[in-house]
Amino acid sequence: MRLLQLGANDHLTLTRDVLHNIPPYAILSHTWGDEDDEVTIKDIQENKGKEKLGYRKILFCGQQAKRDGIEHFWVDTCCIDKTSSAELAESINSMFRWYRQAQKCYVYLADVTHTSAQADDAARSTWKLNLQKSRWFTRGWTLQELIAPAVVEFFSSDNQKLGNKESLQQTIHNITHLPIQALVRDVRLSEFSIEERIKWSDARNTTREEDKVYSLLGILEVQMPLIYGEQQGGAFARLRRELSTRETSLARIIEKLPVAHGAMFDSHEEEHNAYCVPNTRVGILQEIADWAHDPESPTIYWLSGMAGTGKSTISRSLALKFSNTGMLGASFFFKRGEADRAGVTKLFTTIAYQLAQRVPRAIPHVQKSIDTDSTIFSKTTREQFDKLIMNPLSELSATSTSYANPSFVIVLDALDECDREEDIKRLIALLSMLKSLHAPRVKVLVTSRPELPVRLGFQAINGTYQEVVLHNIAEEIIEKDIFTFLKHELGQIRLEYNGSVNSERQLPIGWPVHTELQTLAHMANPLFIFAATVCRFISDRKGGNPVAKLQKVLAYRGVRGSRLTTTYMPVLEQSIADLSADDREDALSRFREIVGSIVLLADPLSAHAVSRLLDMELDTVFDVLDLLHSTLDVPDSPKEPIRLLHLSFRDFLVDPQGQQGVFRVNEKKTHQNLASHCFRIIRQSLDKADICEVEAPGTLRASIAVDWINEKLSPDVQYACRFWSHHLKEANASISDADEIWGFLSSDFLHWLEAMSWLGRTSECLQAIRVVQSLPRSGNCQSVPQFITDAVRFIQSVCTTIQTAPLQLYSSALVFAPTSSVVRSIYERNIAKWILLPPRVPSAWGQAIMSLEGHTNRVSSVAFSPDGRTVVSGSADKSVRLWDADTGAPLQILQGHNDAVNSVAYSPKSRTVVSGSDDRTIRLWDADTGVLLETFKGHTGTVKSVAFAPNGLIVASSSLDTTILLWNIKTGEMLHMLEDHDRAVTSFAFSPDSKTVASGSMDCTIRLWDADTGVLRKTIMVDDGAHYGNEIISVAFPHDNDRMIASGQGNGAVKLWHTATGELLKSLQHGGDYVLSVIFSPNGQRLASVTMNSVRFWDLNANTVLPTFESDRGGNSIAFSPNGLTIALAGDHRVRLWDAMSYIESHTFECRGGTVGSVVFSPDRQTVALAHLRHDWTRDPYASLWNANTGAPSYQLENARGLVFSPDGKVLVLSSTDYMMRIHDPGTGALLQSLKHKLVGKVVYSPDGKMLASFSRGREVQIRLWDVNTGTLLQTLNHGGKNVTFDRTFVFSHDGKMLLSVFSHIVRLWDVATGKAIQEFKPNNRSISLGALSADKRLVALDGLLGIEVWDAVRGILQHSLASCHGHATLMTFSPNNRILAATRFWNETVQLWNTDTGTLLQTVDIGTETSTLEFDTTGSLITTDAGTFAAPSLTNAVSHIAIPAWGISSDRQWITYGHNNMMRLTADYIPGKVAISESTMVICCTSGRVLLLRFEHPFPTNLLPRSSTEESQAKLRS
Repeated sequence: MRLLQLGANDHLTLTRDVLHNIPPYAILSHTWGDEDDEVTIKDIQENKGKEKLGYRKILFCGQQAKRDGIEHFWVDTCCIDKTSSAELAESINSMFRWYRQAQKCYVYLADVTHTSAQADDAARSTWKLNLQKSRWFTRGWTLQELIAPAVVEFFSSDNQKLGNKESLQQTIHNITHLPIQALVRDVRLSEFSIEERIKWSDARNTTREEDKVYSLLGILEVQMPLIYGEQQGGAFARLRRELSTRETSLARIIEKLPVAHGAMFDSHEEEHNAYCVPNTRVGILQEIADWAHDPESPTIYWLSGMAGTGKSTISRSLALKFSNTGMLGASFFFKRGEADRAGVTKLFTTIAYQLAQRVPRAIPHVQKSIDTDSTIFSKTTREQFDKLIMNPLSELSATSTSYANPSFVIVLDALDECDREEDIKRLIALLSMLKSLHAPRVKVLVTSRPELPVRLGFQAINGTYQEVVLHNIAEEIIEKDIFTFLKHELGQIRLEYNGSVNSERQLPIGWPVHTELQTLAHMANPLFIFAATVCRFISDRKGGNPVAKLQKVLAYRGVRGSRLTTTYMPVLEQSIADLSADDREDALSRFREIVGSIVLLADPLSAHAVSRLLDMELDTVFDVLDLLHSTLDVPDSPKEPIRLLHLSFRDFLVDPQGQQGVFRVNEKKTHQNLASHCFRIIRQSLDKADICEVEAPGTLRASIAVDWINEKLSPDVQYACRFWSHHLKEANASISDADEIWGFLSSDFLHWLEAMSWLGRTSECLQAIRVVQSLPRSGNCQSVPQFITDAVRFIQSVCTTIQTAPLQLYSSALVFAPTSSVVRSIYERNIAKWILLPPRVPSAWGQAIMSLEGHTNRVSSVAFSPDGRTVVSGSADKSVRLWDADTGAPLQILQGHNDAVNSVAYSPKSRTVVSGSDDRTIRLWDADTGVLLETFKGHTGTVKSVAFAPNGLIVASSSLDTTILLWNIKTGEMLHMLEDHDRAVTSFAFSPDSKTVASGSMDCTIRLWDADTGVLRKTIMVDDGAHYGNEIISVAFPHDNDRMIASGQGNGAVKLWHTATGELLKSLQHGGDYVLSVIFSPNGQRLASVTMNSVRFWDLNANTVLPTFESDRGGNSIAFSPNGLTIALAGDHRVRLWDAMSYIESHTFECRGGTVGSVVFSPDRQTVALAHLRHDWTRDPYASLWNANTGAPSYQLENARGLVFSPDGKVLVLSSTDYMMRIHDPGTGALLQSLKHKLVGKVVYSPDGKMLASFSRGREVQIRLWDVNTGTLLQTLNHGGKNVTFDRTFVFSHDGKMLLSVFSHIVRLWDVATGKAIQEFKPNNRSISLGALSADKRLVALDGLLGIEVWDAVRGILQHSLASCHGHATLMTFSPNNRILAATRFWNETVQLWNTDTGTLLQTVDIGTETSTLEFDTTGSLITTDAGTFAAPSLTNAVSHIAIPAWGISSDRQWITYGHNNMMRLTADYIPGKVAISESTMVICCTSGRVLLLRFEHPFPTNLLPRSSTEESQAKLRS
């Protein structure tokens, strides 16, 4: 905006267009005259226009502003360049804000005169009459010019002041019919409905009809482009659409954002709390208001003060003031003991919720953040701040600087009541980042006690905040304010009391007398809480009249003791006054139990919930609370929570050194009592599985309405589930096998886990169990520790699963727990009954502890914090993530890199993380706050590795640019560039004393450098005599030995070198490919090495490999925890944590280091055969056979590449790598016969089982036909084609007389008896991979990349080309009458059915899984797949897509499904590779090498399917 200045001789000048740091200004409101009479911007710029009629009012505005001490002013006629349509549109959209931010608005009424000579009443009534008739009040633009400014002053045409908006409010109301509350800004405009605000403009006029709509934009808080010529109707239609879109978006935001409603200053929970009484706290209120308006002031204002000094009252009053002036962005009042208000879990979602309501222009940006990441509400504090607060505000600024609010304030009260100290520091650091915003400018008012965590947080952002210590304000000022407060409040009490009693009982006007007020104020100083409590006590009619109660308080003057004693003892004594000794003791007992419990609750409960928790009558609870309304907020409704009015009441009651006497609450005893009540509630209320009665095992927690969960889990049950461990801890309880803790663990643990999962509190379960683990033991205590140890592993392994789908406790968590698990052994009866054959699982917990999932691309690097409590990981998704090493919970997401992150490290001396990236930068981060501390730039290539020196003073980085750079952490200065390598430096390490840097390079050398000087000390040449493989990929020093270094090479070698001599000390062969990471254990006795395919541990003393590490693939990076007990392995998209001290058990049901190539069921479905491929290709593959009824492995057969059962299932044929086909008895594994065939590939039986066909692949494709009974070679068919390397297709006709062979582009049909080719096909399609022959041998179907071709087998003519989805078909078969062709496709869970007469698609059937079986029955009416059987369509059916309920695997490979409904979650240890299904029997060959064989109830019980599952699919199911 441009502003005017009035200089010497009333010379007018214009400022430049001011965007930021706008100075204070006045603004003129007036009626326009003729265009030629108004002064324009061009007139001002050219120093013209003084002769125009409009010049007079501009001059008046400047002169009046000067008189009021305001240097700048704004007038629309000459501060807007109306020749620019863009500037005009921007100005109109900004106008309401400009008026609102003005120091004063002067209304110049050209049609109202009032000379100073008009002093008599008649004259005064004349100007008032003229005022009511003034044309100014009929303008459309008058609305915003009246409402927006805080101060509006009215002047006559002769420059006489007529009054202001407040003094004339009734007159203005009578003229305009605008609500007085809107005029004086007592409430926000948003408190008035949209329709009400639009109606304010009904009787108003504008020169241009569209302006009637545009003049409402500011009042409706809408921005939209101006289109003059669209007419009023068109403008209104656009406005309505804009409002509708905004309301829809706001509704979506409100629906999705989890909000701590009670934390907002104007919430129902806060409505009874006090505001500053007029004429109190004037100085501090004005100082903070000035800070909020000052564009140059610090971003944060910290109002510090000890308990009871009135901080919350001040912050509440300021929040109201800012709200009424449109400056309040959000408020959050922390409160210890209230779950949603005692932490930061819902802080930023609550602030975002308010921003969307109070700053409507932020709505689309907040909605965008939510739509982009629907799980943002469960993410880290930093990520929530970035995506819900910082990004929307930044985008708001980027959208249009002038449209955004110039500044608004976020009020955070009682920060010291935030439970977690680390959250306080992190929050302060995050808030300080708001200083980077300029439009809008965001200020944060923080109040707190001066507790250490808050002080440390502000010290960390030194210089970016303003502080006032409330209790350091002069005592006489505080006492005066308290006196004023007491006088006001007691005066109100007198009026209310006198209005309720007859004249004889009324209090005198002089009550209380001045000396009594002075005494009370002196007793209270400096605690406003004393004054507030006394007033509540005196106003409570229970227990006496105001006079008597005042005297009870005054009786405590001079009493020795703390201010809290004189504050609360009068109230407490009143509650037991006039009771007999026996009644008094009963009352005190009830007080200690009820009030003691209420003040020690971890989260407030309603009276109803308290009565249930304490197992007593509701009336009993209210009897005790009735006389304590001055210390507790007791709502009238028994369903609303009871709250402490001030935390000091709790402090007073539990203080063991206090003067509360008989009212003292034994804190530990009360906590123990509450813990016992929690266990009772859990035992009584959680007495079954599926507490929320959702039935379907895969039901996602997010899909169930919160109201439904709350109905099934009442507040007292929720409280008991969440806080039993808290009360045990505070009670300092002990554990034994005979107490209620063991009763809970052995009876209610599983149902408690389910309940906590429905509540979204799964991560708190591990914390609760850790609490029990930390408690002292007493008496016989064996079962509890054993259970707790197992429960920790159990929760760690299932936390992610049950947080998402709670009922997976019974169909996944228990199922996959090891057989010796204590939790499983106690609760095994709770495994879902529809699981008829659970999988065989290990007998004990393996090395895998948990999987940290959240990265969206390869995880390249991992490290532990020095205390072992945090894991940091870097990924190709450009992010750095921090995780809780105990619970797996995400802590921070550090974003800033523009490319893949290759390396991360933790500082050994501080909470600092370093990361290196493909973007060529090294970044330093604060691990607690997520704040970027420093960015180092110097490399010209990808940064491959970063590390801290052990002394914590230096960061080093290596790069593909062949250099290593050393950086000073404190100054950011580059200390040294180490350059002598010829190729990329892949890795480096510091020696334990920080004096040496060892670097490894693709140039096959290790170089040792002096870290202080940068001088090269030694070069170790790595030469194995090979042409390749000597590249150094990784290096590492032991933690306590600078004389040895380990290297990992490109050929799989791991070597140990003497750093002084360069001598090779040991050579270890990992095997495989590049050794991507080597690391020593903290004690230096073990070495870990990792490649993409495997992990090895080496005992360096014995020079041996330790038992195989339980990893499915290997990884990219590995790290030991500081205590050496845990290993972090970075791999594809996730980080796995492992127990470093346990070694995997040898299980016969696991594959021995490979993957499964194929799975085949025997024809009778009683046996399953698996063909295994090893990772080590130098070793032969093998086969394993399993009993499908028991899930037990039967035996293994060596040297087996392919396998097939005979049609009757009595023979199993294996093709091997030694040119042989071996025929075995599948029941015993006995070898029956061997047939020799060089380079044998696929083997196929004839339909009658009498003939066996095999083919060899190599230079010439050859098919051999064998007599199964005699082993005689019957025919050799030379198919043709060279260098065929992949198995293709050859298939017998139904009568066994013909054979169709398909290899690449060559397709032939053979006469089996003669061995001659009777037809050759030349398909148009490329890369034919599959063929099928009809029953009558008249049709051939061929599949390739372009789809399916149907050929006339007799004439060799193409009949139809069938369009299809991409990819090769996996199975094809004709119906018995040859008129239907069925096909399945690669990675497609559907069966397509084609009419072979017309080439049209009849039907697509979704079977929910891949299938290895596709067969028509003999009638052609049914089709059988692994998923089950369904009806074939008639040829007259229209094209349709149907789905049948069947068992399968979800597309993300994480769930076992039934009819696409999730049923069983597969944990990270059981990621599916090859899968085979036969009806309800499923074989899952996991990438880890494990094999799962399961069987389920089939068909699945319909009552356990999601209620949305269609019954229509059941009707279409097989007969």
